[in-house]
Formats: sequence, C-alpha cells, structure tokens
Amino acid sequence: MSKKFVPTPEQRKMVEVAAAVGTPHEDICLLITGISPKTLRKHFADELKRGMVKANVAVGGALYTLATSKGPGQATAAIYWTKTRMGWRETAQAIEHSGPDGKPIEVRKIERVIIRPGATDPATKGKDKRAKED
Repeated sequence: MSKKFVPTPEQRKMVEVAAAVGTPHEDICLLITGISPKTLRKHFADELKRGMVKANVAVGGALYTLATSKGPGQATAAIYWTKTRMGWRETAQAIEHSGPDGKPIEVRKIERVIIRPGATDPATKGKDKRAKED
C-alpha cells in the first residue's frame, strides 16, 4: 500500500513559482520527488493556476507601464497591447486610383527627342541641315 502524498508549504510555493515561469508539469514533478503529473494536478491545482495568473499580471503590468510611458519601447508595447488586448490588426489596404467620375485614368505617351549639337537629325535621315555648304 502506498503512502498518501501530503504537500508541504515549501512545495506549494515551489510549484507556484515554477508554474509562473512556464515550467512544464513533467519538469515540476522532478522538483518534487516521487510524484506524477496526475498527482501534481490533483494536489497543486490552485498553485498551478495561481502561478500562471501572477506571472500574467506581472508581465501585463510591466507591458502596460511601458506602453503608457514615454521612452524606448513605448510604441512597440502600445502596438502589441492594441493587437493582443484590443483585437486591433494590421490589414493590407488596396488603394485604387481612377479618373474623373470613376472612369479609367487616361494615359498619354509623351516622347521627347534630344539632339546634341553637331549630331545628325534623324528626321532628315542622316543629312544635317546645318551642314555648311562648300
């Protein structure tokens, strides 16, 4: 017959702290010799829940303080807060351009020919109008 497990106050505190930092249940069981994950959940249910809540409150408080104060990281913290707590999200927005009255934009081709001084004029097919007559 196995002996009934009775947690000590020290074990309860240890489980709460380990849960707060996200330690897996199997690893917490290694800290308390001789218990299974099932026994851990049975005898330390409150500590497991409370540890996670305390951690979330601490991190949430730090994030809130950072998001509402001036300084480095303020904008990042505020953006994170709005996305996770307020449900805001970034969406790609298509910008559609149109002409007057919603009609298509008229596109015209403009072509410019630049002739350097002394070069032949392409319109005269190689004959330079400015050529000096002998």
